[in-house]
Amino acid sequence: MDGFDEIFDKYSQSDNNNTYFYDRFHLNQWNAKVIVTCRSKVLNDEDININLIGANQNVTATSLMYLWPFTKRQIHSYIEKFAAMKSKDKKNNDWTPKKYEVTLNNYPNLQKMIEEPFLLQLILTVLPSLVKQYGAGSKISKAQVYEVFNDQWIDIHSQNIIFKLAELRIQMNVNKIKSTLKQYCLSLGFDMFHQGSQVAVEPEFQHEHNNESEIWSKLDPEMDNDNKSSMDEKIEIKTTNDPSISKTLDIWKQYFNGDSVAKYVLRRVGDNRYQFLHKSCQEYYAAQKVILDIISWKPSIITVDNQQFQQQFESHIQHFSISRKLLNEELGIIQFIAERIYDINPIFVNLKSRLFRIIEASKNNEK
Repeated sequence: MDGFDEIFDKYSQSDNNNTYFYDRFHLNQWNAKVIVTCRSKVLNDEDININLIGANQNVTATSLMYLWPFTKRQIHSYIEKFAAMKSKDKKNNDWTPKKYEVTLNNYPNLQKMIEEPFLLQLILTVLPSLVKQYGAGSKISKAQVYEVFNDQWIDIHSQNIIFKLAELRIQMNVNKIKSTLKQYCLSLGFDMFHQGSQVAVEPEFQHEHNNESEIWSKLDPEMDNDNKSSMDEKIEIKTTNDPSISKTLDIWKQYFNGDSVAKYVLRRVGDNRYQFLHKSCQEYYAAQKVILDIISWKPSIITVDNQQFQQQFESHIQHFSISRKLLNEELGIIQFIAERIYDINPIFVNLKSRLFRIIEASKNNEK
């Protein structure tokens, strides 16, 4: 069962979780061996006892295995395979394994990141772009790596959309498509965090339409002549709709309009289920949404002193994305936000001070 950490939070916090995971799915009765994969920082030993197996059970058949970070030899081997694959690409066919390794050595901040397999692949993918954008020897943060990667990902999908539209003789501004896809990812990434779900479900429009057709085409019952007495009877109609489920589906509905192609920037994981390429990509967009909300705010009056600025700022804090849900357990999102504090890009110049203003305002907030 891959990615158990993506469902663990909901499982462990559910009010209906009266049975340990091990017992609930009768894992001791399975002939096959069950492997549950999860990031170690999400699921610790205490969680395993409390939620999976049970503290009082002696399950000798259960063992724990940990994936260690890539060694230098493994990194070297991976780079060789990656370079061989990319050599077929005309754009970067001059990037040899040695050039990748020499370039990586020029960025000390990346050395720890490339020990993780996914991050190694991600960094190698955007390394030529990182060199062009930041220059050799720059301090590159994880947030900056993800920014370049996600922008590149959106560029590729934008070009694909332009190509498909051109086949239909439809012209559209590529920058407009990029902007739309970026805003789509920012909003969806945050809503996934807010809902505690890594998967967005597309409503089954065709199925609903078929149901409506059946209802509309069904004849009403004929009225009896002597049914006057029954007209006064009160009939109680009960519905079994779960409001929480309906509310969640309504949230996803806005991301799957019939004429929208934005969903194709996501990874399809089922008939009507979509998610980002990786959980960390969703965390990046959620963090960006929080940050952009804060730094884009402007006071109603251009010239104000600090006290007036703080008063106006405090009155708007409740409308920021950061006020909608606590970030305490979202370490990935917190890291992306924290790294932007030290980002040299001038758009983040006020981020640190405004975060402190939010902290100060929260001390006086009784909620």
